[in-house]
Amino acid sequence: MTTVTPLPVPVPTSADPDNFDARADAFLDALPLFATELNSVASEVNADAASAAASAASALDSKNIVLTTASESVNFKGAWSGLTGPAVIPMTVYHNSEFWILITAAADITTIVPGVAPNWVSISGSTVVETYTYENRNDVRTATAITGAHCVISGLGFFVFYVGATDIDDDESCFATASGRWILEASGPEYMDTYYD
Repeated sequence: MTTVTPLPVPVPTSADPDNFDARADAFLDALPLFATELNSVASEVNADAASAAASAASALDSKNIVLTTASESVNFKGAWSGLTGPAVIPMTVYHNSEFWILITAAADITTIVPGVAPNWVSISGSTVVETYTYENRNDVRTATAITGAHCVISGLGFFVFYVGATDIDDDESCFATASGRWILEASGPEYMDTYYD
């Protein structure tokens, strides 16, 4: 971490006129380095704060995963990719770095891919809200999503993903993916201003 070089002490004082000029020069000469070091410290503090917030969110997600998985541990079947046969409730599996709980039974588990088939609900990560700029809104069309996933598109609003939905993609209130649709659930104020102008 950057350290800040102390400014000359004591600072200039009119009570000591013999040393005023020398102290003033030393003080003013030290200010550019002081400002540079202080800005570096501020940047590091901001980065540390962002990292701490991300770590806190990650810890909360991990806690929720552990608590939920613990409650379903008797029914945990392992990695979805290694399973065959019927999918019977209750069942919890692991797939694509997430834990999934079965909400609708199926005759063949290999035909219901977690995150694609509506038979599953994510135990981990389903509450994470992604944010996209208006200019990058097309990225939602390639995002992997499950029913109930959320995202915010600046200038448009709050969207929810529905697996299997077939609404028409209008590039503002609906965005199509291969497995479903992002549907506008709550309009942002900018969108409403444009829509009603």
